[in-house]
Amino acid sequence: MTARALCEWSGDAAKRLAGWATAAPVTIEEKAGTILDLAQDDTVAAQAACDLLHHPEIAFRALRDSRVRELVKQAQFDLAKVEGEGFEDDFDTYPEEDEEDVEDPVRIVLSFHRSMDFTDLVGVCQGFVAGSSRPVPRLRGQELTEAQLSLILRHLEKIRATADWIETAVSTGKVDLDETLAQLVRGQ
Repeated sequence: MTARALCEWSGDAAKRLAGWATAAPVTIEEKAGTILDLAQDDTVAAQAACDLLHHPEIAFRALRDSRVRELVKQAQFDLAKVEGEGFEDDFDTYPEEDEEDVEDPVRIVLSFHRSMDFTDLVGVCQGFVAGSSRPVPRLRGQELTEAQLSLILRHLEKIRATADWIETAVSTGKVDLDETLAQLVRGQ
């Protein structure tokens, strides 16, 4: 090691090398970790998230993450349910109106979410059908190896089980994933 390299060595550099937190975060990961450490309290974290999401470019970047989008969608749904509880009790405090002209906002939101879920499910089914219609005809004249055939058959088993699950869910409303299907999806 040269004398110059020894002069550039710092406590933060040693901590960084050991994977410890540093006094002065430099990398994106260190800075994000510091923010998370400061936001241990849920109230503080929620306020920080709200403040950050008021910036359109930050909201755009955050919503590019599919997991974040799904969590936001679920939070909106949960919020609509919570705000809807007891709504009928509060309804009488509004001025008299013809009941046929009044739309329940919670019912509208829940209906919208059901429509979105229905549309998402139809889209997934249609995507599978459309996606399959391209490669299957190209299999003409090709012979698959035993390993390839086995892999496709395993995936088809998952697809059939998932299709049965979807059929049960839309016919009966029972959406619980049975253990056999859960194992198939996990690849066990």
